[in-house]
Parts: sequence; structure tokens; C-alpha cells
Amino acid sequence: MEKLKQQFLEVSDALELGNPAIIEKDYWVVALLSELAKVSPVNHQMVFSGGTALAKSNVKILRMSEDVDIKLIPHQEFGE
Repeated sequence: MEKLKQQFLEVSDALELGNPAIIEKDYWVVALLSELAKVSPVNHQMVFSGGTALAKSNVKILRMSEDVDIKLIPHQEFGE
């Protein structure tokens, strides 16, 4: 874990961000989404939404979203 923290700091410095927490959050968001992409829910569709989703899609937002929003949308036949 210390090696990762050092890498976050180095990347933050290289990009002149001033805050390695931004890099760390991005790392863990991508890791989470990579794992979720391996899951195929039978009755629902997973949708990545919210401020973090906007930031990852290169939409300019004025604040750093703190959470990761995943919505589960039931397939139509699930309710029948």
C-alpha cells in the first residue's frame, strides 16, 4: 500500500495537482468499475451515475464528487 501511496504522490506532483487524494480516488474508482464490469446481473442493469460519472466522462464539474453512484435498473420482465 505504501508503494501505491508513493505512486499517487508522484503522479499528483507530475500533473501539478497538489493533492494526491485526487489520483488515489481515481485509481480506486477505476478499480471498482473494472470489477463491476465483470458482473452480469440477471434481473438488473447497472448504471454508473452522479458526479464521479460526469468527471470520468470528461464533463467539467466544479467540485470533486466524494462518492461513486451505481444505480440498479430492473429489467422490464423482472417486475412481471
